[in-house]
Amino acid sequence: MVLLLGLALKPQAKAQAAPSKYQILFVFDASGSMFGKWQGKLKIESAKKVLSNLVDSLDQLPNVSLALRVYGHQYPRDCKDTKLEVPFRSSNAGTIKSVLMGIKPKGITPIAYSLEQAAYDFPKNDDAKNIIILITDGIEECGGDPCAVSRALQENHVVLKPFVIGLGIDASLTSKFDCLGRFFNADNEESLKNIMKVVVSNVLDNTTVQVNLLDHNGNATETDVTMSFADFYTGMVWYNLEHTLSEDKSPDRFIIDASPIYSLKVHTIPPIVKNNIELKPGQNNVINIKAPQGYLFLKMDGSMYYKDLKCVVSDHKTGKIVNVQDINSKVKYLEGNYDLEVLTLPRTRIENVQISSKATETVVVEAPGQLVADYNGGYVGGIYEIKNGKLELVVNITDDKRRDFYYLQPGQYRYVVRPSRLTKTLYTKTKDFTIKSNGVVKITI
Repeated sequence: MVLLLGLALKPQAKAQAAPSKYQILFVFDASGSMFGKWQGKLKIESAKKVLSNLVDSLDQLPNVSLALRVYGHQYPRDCKDTKLEVPFRSSNAGTIKSVLMGIKPKGITPIAYSLEQAAYDFPKNDDAKNIIILITDGIEECGGDPCAVSRALQENHVVLKPFVIGLGIDASLTSKFDCLGRFFNADNEESLKNIMKVVVSNVLDNTTVQVNLLDHNGNATETDVTMSFADFYTGMVWYNLEHTLSEDKSPDRFIIDASPIYSLKVHTIPPIVKNNIELKPGQNNVINIKAPQGYLFLKMDGSMYYKDLKCVVSDHKTGKIVNVQDINSKVKYLEGNYDLEVLTLPRTRIENVQISSKATETVVVEAPGQLVADYNGGYVGGIYEIKNGKLELVVNITDDKRRDFYYLQPGQYRYVVRPSRLTKTLYTKTKDFTIKSNGVVKITI
């Protein structure tokens, strides 16, 4: 026996108020295997009993409507044997119980096809939360792919990651449900009843989350950063939220669905990821994440400037690029050490810059000088920086140039060029020059 639950949400949902209505669809397995024995009872009888008691309790709630879809009950072997027996409406527990009592197991188990059809059973209501509870005693028997259907329903934001609850499922088969949803295995009728209560609690109880972004003192003072809650198994993002401190300077609480197991990504620079988060339904869940941050202020003074100058910021330990920052801007980073590569000509590299929590580290990049070059004819070659007696290429010269302007960092440089019309190496020309910050050098080649 397997129980699957999914919730319909809008794509990348916002923190939400409680839904105005809950629409719960039970998809009931009446295939022939439900006549099998389980803990001394017929599986079909245990399932009917637990489900009947559950719909009785749910029927008392004013904002809940129920429906029942059954499969495997009409024909001996038909992979499209599924039918909506009781459509959605309020106060129909009696009808559902009556239909259940008349069902006799007959056919096979078309789980994938039944889930596909179940997606169309819900009345359109943007304020409602749609829940699917699938009850079955085994795996797909019709060649369908329930996992693919589950993924498609999630990708189209019809349902969230399902719950999967087995009724004494053999341990060798439980892995087949990992891709379908969260798996629980009931040992007996009593444990099945308790699992049902857990599922309903996940569905009906408002669950809140408080994310504490901790500074270097362990206080929850960090804020104003985006958080993404994704399904831990599929990676599908369900909530993109901006972290906020309330008026009393404590982290804001928000309502979130308790059904999935989440992966939380806090979009600091670099980002922080916390996996395998299981929420307790009906409670406020506190998630603590160490996120001490400080600022990097990149500054360049002077009258000379590059257009749209960027700086590549990398993690000092791993070398991984974490950001590309504009010059003359201030950006927040996680506390740590970073390497900077400013895309000047030539590039300026500054290593092991330390960012401390609640502090601003200012890095001043030398302003460039300007080179004005006139070419008497076409030349090929390049401009090289002279470093420790060696040449490092800064920029290539092409034979279509007659005049060019370059911003170069302060230092020693050399032209190495040859007239493009001449085909002998001995016609190579060289010319050394010095660039000073905010200065102008004019050269004729």
